[in-house]
Amino acid sequence: MWVLAAAKLPRWLPRIVFIPAAMAAFRVGESLFFDTIGVSGDSMADGFALLTGIGYLILALVIHLVAAIVLGVIDVRRWANGS
Repeated sequence: MWVLAAAKLPRWLPRIVFIPAAMAAFRVGESLFFDTIGVSGDSMADGFALLTGIGYLILALVIHLVAAIVLGVIDVRRWANGS
């Protein structure tokens, strides 16, 4: 099943889908975090509590965006060469 899916989908498509999924997962985690500790998340101190998570989210998004661009360029070059 995965072999068929990998043969039909471009390699960069799962990386593009990862970006909104990562943002949605971060927002759900953020709301669970603030709900669990019982704060609203509106103050500056509450925002600093998520600073590491925001940094990791940005790093993951940049890495996946660069990977999607590289894979897209490779696929376009293959298509242009007729491979």
